[in-house]
Amino acid sequence: MKIRFLHVLFIAICCISNAFAMQRDTTYKFGDFLVDATDTTKIDFIIKKIPRQGRISKGDTLYEDEKYLILGDMNKTSIFGVYKKYKLKHKFSELSAVVYKGKLAPPDFKTDPKAKLFKTQIRDQCKEKGVNFAGHYTIAEWGCGTECQIIAIIDRLNGKIYYSSIQKSIELSYGIECRPDSRMMILNSGLLEQHKGYVACSRTMNVEAVEWLNTKPRRLPE
Repeated sequence: MKIRFLHVLFIAICCISNAFAMQRDTTYKFGDFLVDATDTTKIDFIIKKIPRQGRISKGDTLYEDEKYLILGDMNKTSIFGVYKKYKLKHKFSELSAVVYKGKLAPPDFKTDPKAKLFKTQIRDQCKEKGVNFAGHYTIAEWGCGTECQIIAIIDRLNGKIYYSSIQKSIELSYGIECRPDSRMMILNSGLLEQHKGYVACSRTMNVEAVEWLNTKPRRLPE
């Protein structure tokens, strides 16, 4: 009886394993686009100005803009589905900054009273990160809910905090990339991580390059 039970269990495990093996993550690339599928499928990548006969996919619209139409199977497409290549036109080295090596000033909350609501975050990150941006600044970041992040920029020469003055200028939900020796930061850089160099077309947030210029963020041209 025990041997029979083990035999049945073995067959069941094999069936489950085979079922999982049949489904596998697959990506399809067409020009600057990438389609992320949960299993092998067929995709129609259509350039609208070029005549095309016939269709090989199920025909669900995965993506469409003025120039392109991508058809496939919604049931075999991942949650974000279609990604587009992101080409950063700027380099950190283009906006270089000399890194300050002296004693670091603690954050001065008198310079931005609204930042007092986040004293612990700002103080702790100033201690942990040191100078991580634009030569003598610390960027502190923390979550504020689902797909929501906030940053404060602290001048480590004098402790001045830039928090309330920059909130309307910076939209952040998916992390930030910055360097101690550069005045440039990349907002929502986490969007490039799932498929390196690609951003999901359905995301509401964009990857943006920003320069810290005269203590204000300035978006760099795409």
